[in-house]
Amino acid sequence: MSKDSLNLLKLAQNYKRKNALSPICWILSVLVIASSCVFIFSDNVYINVFLAVLMVVAIIYFGKVYWYLLKNDPDRLHSEKLNF
Repeated sequence: MSKDSLNLLKLAQNYKRKNALSPICWILSVLVIASSCVFIFSDNVYINVFLAVLMVVAIIYFGKVYWYLLKNDPDRLHSEKLNF
């Protein structure tokens, strides 16, 4: 293995998510930024509707995952860095 791939493996092993919903929050933030840019700069109705539908689906998915984790595994919703 090369030195770069070993460094990448070490970085991946040390990476810790703040909680189980972090990846979904990243997807939502990218969709919100993309939707905002398209709504402002584009007159194409189909792209606007497509991004709006994607955002609604992502928000519904976020809510379902949050509710599932709240009922079945509430410890996954806690931040790993924040301990009381």
